[in-house]
Amino acid sequence: MKKFFKTTAVAVVMLLSICFLGACGEPKPKTFNCDAGLTITLTDKFYERDMLTYTMYLESSNVLFVVQKEDFETLSAMGINENSTVTEYAEKMLNLNNIYNVTPQVDEETGFAYCDYEKTDNATGKTLYNYTVIAKGSDAFWLCQFACESKNSKDLKPNFATWSKTIIVN
Repeated sequence: MKKFFKTTAVAVVMLLSICFLGACGEPKPKTFNCDAGLTITLTDKFYERDMLTYTMYLESSNVLFVVQKEDFETLSAMGINENSTVTEYAEKMLNLNNIYNVTPQVDEETGFAYCDYEKTDNATGKTLYNYTVIAKGSDAFWLCQFACESKNSKDLKPNFATWSKTIIVN
């Protein structure tokens, strides 16, 4: 009987250790797919939420990732079409959102435009750091934004850059 309790105690300790390490260990890569045609690999710390205003909405405890797909036909009213570049689209979106003095850069590896800036959220009064990625698909531009509180941006910006390279659009 003593041996049974000793074996059970060891098994319980091992099980708790495994559970603890699994819960507290490093985040594991997790791929998210959007029915509209976008895939991104983040971590298992993110979860999806349905938000009608976004094509895709993912969040973790300290990062927000949102996607808006804008088809070329709709954008043609603003002078953007299938012949426009990711930089042209990015500049148009920045200007429409009153974000000035920000110059989009093109990542030669992915062909995506990206830029980053800080903006105060009028609803909360918090200053947010935004890392924006523009991808061009076969029928649309994809506006992808990572956001976090500015105080966390130094630690998170390298992750945003890495995660953005996993984006695949149709």
